[in-house]
Amino acid sequence: LETDRLIISLWQEDDEFYAYALFGNPTIASYFTLCRFASYEINKIVRIEKDSFRRNNYCLFPVFTKDKLAFVGICGLRMFKGEFQFVIIFMPHQWHKGYGQEVSKKIIDYAFHVLHVPRLIAARCVDDKFSEYIYEKMGFKQIRNCFRSPNDRPYCAYLLNVIDFEKNQE
Repeated sequence: LETDRLIISLWQEDDEFYAYALFGNPTIASYFTLCRFASYEINKIVRIEKDSFRRNNYCLFPVFTKDKLAFVGICGLRMFKGEFQFVIIFMPHQWHKGYGQEVSKKIIDYAFHVLHVPRLIAARCVDDKFSEYIYEKMGFKQIRNCFRSPNDRPYCAYLLNVIDFEKNQE
């Protein structure tokens, strides 16, 4: 998959480096855990994503710029408690460049029109204003506030169906 400015790639043999850069980033890690991810946890994430695409044709895809092949982050789908969950996690220095909307639209369109997913869920830490902005632009509706363990930071849950997505893209 690709957009005008981005390549949505599959995980390659040596791409763990990018996962280490993303999940080892203190800003990113703070949304998920009290400390940075351990190397074995990052290796497991990449292994799970590679297997997910092989088995199901979806995963959290690594995203790169077309012009410089710079790593932007990950965006894609995963299964969470029987629901398809949309996930976007970008390197902080790649925020506010319009990449989030661009790649989100492509991945969500893929989910609804290729995989024929009936709806998507998403979640974000309340401090994550980047994801909040993207979810609003894509047409997600906030459905509840909860608390995320292990760090007890509040997070919000969202829902999107194909009708709301298409209506929001007009």
